[in-house]
Amino acid sequence: MWVRFPFCLELRSPLHIGFLPNAAGTVLAPTRFYVPGKNMWAAVTESLATRISERPRPQDFAAIGNDLRGSIAFSYVYLSDGQRIFTPSYEHGELKWADLPDSEFRAMFADSQLSTQISANGSAKDGTLHEIEFVRQYPACPWSSAKRTLLCGVGWALADGVIANGVLRLEHRAPVLSLNHGRVPLFEALTLGGERNYGFGRVMSISIPEILLNPLLQLWPVEPGIRARLDSPLLGHAPYDPDLAFKGDVEMIAAREYRVGFGKSYRGPGSAISNAGYFFAPGTVLPMEALDVSFDAFGRITVYPESSSEK
Repeated sequence: MWVRFPFCLELRSPLHIGFLPNAAGTVLAPTRFYVPGKNMWAAVTESLATRISERPRPQDFAAIGNDLRGSIAFSYVYLSDGQRIFTPSYEHGELKWADLPDSEFRAMFADSQLSTQISANGSAKDGTLHEIEFVRQYPACPWSSAKRTLLCGVGWALADGVIANGVLRLEHRAPVLSLNHGRVPLFEALTLGGERNYGFGRVMSISIPEILLNPLLQLWPVEPGIRARLDSPLLGHAPYDPDLAFKGDVEMIAAREYRVGFGKSYRGPGSAISNAGYFFAPGTVLPMEALDVSFDAFGRITVYPESSSEK
């Protein structure tokens, strides 16, 4: 049985959640303004593996990741200023985040920095100049009740799920792994996203502001795998269907992963690029009166057209 738990993370450094591939001919590496469930899973997997084992091998990361995926699920995670959760919507023909137009939202949360490689003689290497967009760790607004940018989402833990021979528990709504040598909180020592060489992606688990708790739970009222009628813009990626009318955006989903060789050996972290195809982006509005949806352990959405609505 799945047990739902809301959570809130506080940015302790800027955050970059990248896209693959970047648009041809551009030097800007844009960021997403949300964290997909798969990124949460990857961050928790990495944190657990490095804290459970002194010298984890690639296969240890894979084993813990598989256990984790079978025992816990994540929604997509969205930004908050401590008063609102900024979920996207194209309902009125343009992108909005909660009640803010995209331009105002970006002015509040987005920033960028230039970077280049330096050659041995101290000059910039040709072709290495690029700009990294990131989410600010401090929201640029005078009315924010949060001193730092927050990330809010929902997880589901499988009662007595097993990860690395430890038992998954919820303590005060927080997931904890009980091992023979002690307890390991899942949301400690997390680093999300990319550009970690710049110190990006450090987050800390905090108590959920009371004003955000009910809105957060209302965004994800059902557990993974349960079909329910769609009554809001998409809160995760859903496979693109050319037969569906929509207001929103379509993008290709790709990711960097380990390359698996003969004998299931792992080599070249990030050298293998997976391409999952084209998806409706979060915030896309579909014909809600004709659709059921469900979501998986990474918060990705499956859409069931009206012709398959019988349960």
